[in-house]
Amino acid sequence: MTRSTTPLRIGKLRTRIRNYPWGSREFLAALRGSPQPSAEPEAELWIGAHPGAPSEVEDGHQWVPLAAAIESRPEEFLGSDSLARFGPRLPFLMKILAIDGPLSIQLHPNAEQSRAGLEREKSAGIPAGVRTYRDARHKPELAVALTPFEALRGFRPVAEIVDLFEEMGDLGLGRELELLRSGEGDGMLRPFFEALLAVDAARVATALEIVKDVVDESCDRAELAWLGRLLRHYPGDITCLAPLFMNVVELQPGEGIYQPPGMLHSYLSGAAVEIMADSDTVVRAGLTRKPVNRPELLRLLVAESTGSSPQVAVQKDHGLLTYDSPAQEFRLSVLRPRNGPFAAVASSIEIWICTEGAGVFRDVPSGEASVELRSGEALVVPATVGHYEVTGNATLFGASVPTTQL
Repeated sequence: MTRSTTPLRIGKLRTRIRNYPWGSREFLAALRGSPQPSAEPEAELWIGAHPGAPSEVEDGHQWVPLAAAIESRPEEFLGSDSLARFGPRLPFLMKILAIDGPLSIQLHPNAEQSRAGLEREKSAGIPAGVRTYRDARHKPELAVALTPFEALRGFRPVAEIVDLFEEMGDLGLGRELELLRSGEGDGMLRPFFEALLAVDAARVATALEIVKDVVDESCDRAELAWLGRLLRHYPGDITCLAPLFMNVVELQPGEGIYQPPGMLHSYLSGAAVEIMADSDTVVRAGLTRKPVNRPELLRLLVAESTGSSPQVAVQKDHGLLTYDSPAQEFRLSVLRPRNGPFAAVASSIEIWICTEGAGVFRDVPSGEASVELRSGEALVVPATVGHYEVTGNATLFGASVPTTQL
């Protein structure tokens, strides 16, 4: 791309949809004002520069790939702090998830594990398309519910796991449960999970058949209802028992859930805004038709009982709420500028998507024409824009790079 000297302005983004079987035919179509139901399940709307489904930025009368635009003028788009720490690329990816069926039970490695894993697979001659490690970056992620949202996250307390399995009756998994009854607490979670994943097919079939007779999808208790649903989606998969040993998390709109490296999790239903470091490495254990890598997952697993309390946003400025996380690559905020203009200063690149209503972004110093953002639309605010203001009756989610100076 030829380098331009024209000052960067706030620009609309053209985003892309990813179609996966677990997606919804209603939510993303309704968000964008498109006909419903959609022709195919629409699972994810991607907003960013990741090559899997890259966004394009409006530049005059043409659309330019966002990654190429950033590479042509990296400091102006990203800001000096982000450029120094992450190089000439957008270090995060934002998505809208629309889930009508459960996602895989999975986790993500930390940065050191990703670098070592990628090098190991390259040295072994594993082709890029089938590697577990797709890049050398980690993938912390945060999801904030747009509708009631359910997920599995982390391990339950050991005593609770034992009680739930015993409630199902004799599943023929006594040897595995005995590991948890040993009295060594969280220290036996990894051996238990490893043993459970290694149960032979005949015992798996017996255990799941007994569970199927005990529960169904209409059970009042979430863990029992999800047992029935998972058995319908993935009959024969031992990880259908996950609601018995993992926390079932129920989020209301506006509540969030953060996944650090090594955290076992699965998103089950609902719609959410998701933000993550710009990585594509996923290590799966089950509930999927994609490749699983259980030995590697067990090696990376953080095996400890985990709380499941939802995360809520914190007031950072008048009208602006921010979800705190330890991630260095991203910060997620939500803005509802209903009580007059919201004045902001971009210190790094910012990407915004409208999930309800309509908002107007105006570049204050330049006085350039305003950019209107309607439901389902996204835009980018380059770092050099500096001061801008937002008005309208809208719900807007914004992603940015937290600066080391703050």
